[in-house]
Amino acid sequence: MRLKQECKLGFPNQDLRNELLANLSAKIEMGRFYFPNVDKGDRFGKEKPFAYRNYRNLMLDFLVYAYNIYNRADAVRYLKHAEILQKEFTSLLFETFNPTDFLKETKKATDRTFVKELRFEDFLNENPETLKDYI
Repeated sequence: MRLKQECKLGFPNQDLRNELLANLSAKIEMGRFYFPNVDKGDRFGKEKPFAYRNYRNLMLDFLVYAYNIYNRADAVRYLKHAEILQKEFTSLLFETFNPTDFLKETKKATDRTFVKELRFEDFLNENPETLKDYI
């Protein structure tokens, strides 16, 4: 998200851009431990080091392609693409970790959930006076 905001500003600080890209690259490398490459049995990439053989996991591909976008000189032209990648990444991560089932299991164990089943509009209808304390 920080890369997105800096890109909208035209990356005024190239050192910051490089730092953000390096951080994203490091997270991609760490992600290999959680989302290893996919082996389709065709020996693709067999000449590469072990962690880089086969096909990159889709989860990491979303991040790699975002990295490639933000590394371009004309990255601002591809912000919509980067936003799609970000939403797909988050959605796939959501499917993988399944927070809805986590909350169900938590409720079984503790008889509590951590969130209310409310939208913001529901919250406002339920207790609109609460907001004046924060404004």
